[in-house]
Amino acid sequence: MAIKKIIAAAAAVVILAGGAGLGFMRWHNQEMAAQQAETDRQVMNAKTKQEVIDKLNLQVDELKDENGSMKQQIEDLMKQIQDLITVPVVDIDAMKLKDEIIEISEVATIEYQYNNAGWIDEKRKFSFWDHDAPLTQKKCVIAMDGKIKAGIDASKVDIKTNESKKIITVSLPPAYFISNELFEDSISVIVDYDSWFNELTAEDHNKIRKQMKDTAKENAESSGILKMADERVRLLFQNMIEMLPNVKGNYEIEFKTVK
Repeated sequence: MAIKKIIAAAAAVVILAGGAGLGFMRWHNQEMAAQQAETDRQVMNAKTKQEVIDKLNLQVDELKDENGSMKQQIEDLMKQIQDLITVPVVDIDAMKLKDEIIEISEVATIEYQYNNAGWIDEKRKFSFWDHDAPLTQKKCVIAMDGKIKAGIDASKVDIKTNESKKIITVSLPPAYFISNELFEDSISVIVDYDSWFNELTAEDHNKIRKQMKDTAKENAESSGILKMADERVRLLFQNMIEMLPNVKGNYEIEFKTVK
């Protein structure tokens, strides 16, 4: 009887021990699973954080690139603005432009061609009586072609630059008659006779020629040839100066007449 009780008690202890072992294993497994889940969560959080950090670093790099590009663009724009508002200094020296000035002066020359007639009609008078002496008449009428040139004296041209006011001043002498010549091969004698007592002389022919040239000069002046020469030379100088670098649109060109 006592032996049966002992055996029963031992079996009960074994059963209790087995149950306790199973409970411990279950708890242990749950604890390990919870730790693994926490580890996985931490790993996942760390991975997510790194991804976020990487993205943020990429954005920072992109912003740096954009800022660098924007900075370069701003610098380029500022340079363009500076180029627009900065007018290069123009230094014009009349001596350096001597050849151009002479060329313009020649090109600006205006020619006036004419055909005039001149004459002389004289008789000698008595020295003791205010009447024409007989057989002393001389008369000559000549027609000739000629040409007048009007222009300026290139040696009197001066060009100055006022940098503060952005004004280029061109000082020009007034136009004048450069030459007045007759073409000898065009001479046409219309009337030519004299007498033994009053012959035509070389001086008479010179007087006729001077008469023709003086008449042509008066006609040319009344036709406005000098004014046309002034306007033409100013236009040519305006075009020449505006063709120089950095002048057109940046400087005003004014003209003055000098004696």
